[in-house]
Formats: sequence, C-alpha cells, structure tokens
Amino acid sequence: NPQITKSYAAGDIAYTTKLVCRGAKFSYLLFLFIALPCMLEVDFFLSKWLAEVPPYAGVFVQLALLNTLVEILLNSSETLNRASGKIRNFQIIVSAAQLLILIASYIVLNISNNPIWAVAMTNIIYLLIFIPRITVNKPFIGITFGYFFKHVLKGILIVTVISAMACLLFQFYTEQGWGRLVVTCIVSTISIVITSYLFALTKGEREKIGYFLEKRLQLKK
Repeated sequence: NPQITKSYAAGDIAYTTKLVCRGAKFSYLLFLFIALPCMLEVDFFLSKWLAEVPPYAGVFVQLALLNTLVEILLNSSETLNRASGKIRNFQIIVSAAQLLILIASYIVLNISNNPIWAVAMTNIIYLLIFIPRITVNKPFIGITFGYFFKHVLKGILIVTVISAMACLLFQFYTEQGWGRLVVTCIVSTISIVITSYLFALTKGEREKIGYFLEKRLQLKK
C-alpha cells in the first residue's frame, strides 16, 4: 500500500498499475490458503469449537469468507483511489451498495423468511458493483476491467477452481474427522502452490521466486 501511494505521487503510472494488480493477486492467494480449507471443513471446525452449533452457522461462515475474498481483491484499488484524492465516486458506489444491502435484505427476509438469503445479498451486491469499483480508477491509471481480468482474475479463478475440485474430490471418498481435515489442508496447500505458480504468476514473478529460493538454498548450504 505505501508503494502504491508513493509511485502514484511520483507519476510512475506503469509501476502503480503493476502494484495494484500484484497487490490484489497476492493478497487473494495468501488468504485462499486459509479460506479454502476453512470453507470446506467449516462444519467440522464448528462442531469442535461449539457445544451446540447454531442453525445456518456454517453457511454464514462460508458466505463471510467468500465476501472477504472478493473484498481483498479491491484493497489495492481502494488504496490507489485514496492516493489519487478523487474519492467521491468511489465512496458513492460503496455507500450506495451498503444502503442497497440493507433494503434488499429487508425485502428478501419478508418474502422468503430465510436468513441465508439476507446474508447472501451482501455477496451478490458486492459482486454486482465489483466492476464499477475497479473501473472507477480508470481516469487515474487506465485500469479497465478487461486488463484486471487478464492480469489478476483469470489466473486466480483457475487456481481457486482447480484447488477446490482437488479437495472436494478427496473429501468425497473420506469421512469427516481430524484425518480428513489434515489431508484437506495439505491437498489445498499443495494445489494452490502448484496452480498459482503455473497459472497466476507471470514469467517475471516465477523467475524472482526461483531466484529467491535458489539464494535461500545456497545460504543453507
């Protein structure tokens, strides 16, 4: 975040653009290491943590984690918006969305009487305003949704889908328990690391990681 502010203030738009995309991508992937196994094993976690698990608690946790993953993607963009000083449009979008969540949740609860839908409205509305929250910075550094999709979303979506499918495939053949939890965490971690390296990182980022690991190995020797 400090680098985004500094580079934008210095007028280095190309580097600012890279930082915004890298910040979104790496923040998402790091949180995915925690979020994915937690979402898949939420019922087991809650059963060990609480004597009596409240109804809908598992779904609420999963929805909250999904919403956090979406919000993490926008943190770097929000930092850029604050650095630009042109925060009016951004704040209008966010404030309008929060008001819409309150109204939509009230309507949904009156129609369906299902609390899951009320909580899900937060996720749905934040997804609907995802593109405007990205493109609001277009006048400052020229990031379009197409650019953001190509350099951030495309890779992390592939990572998320493949890693989730690998974990779900394993869980399908095993029963809930500590053993499944441990192996799910291992499968999740390995799949995220491999798919991130193959699909989410650029050639330059892979070279930097390879150089860093090589130096670490040399130091140990």
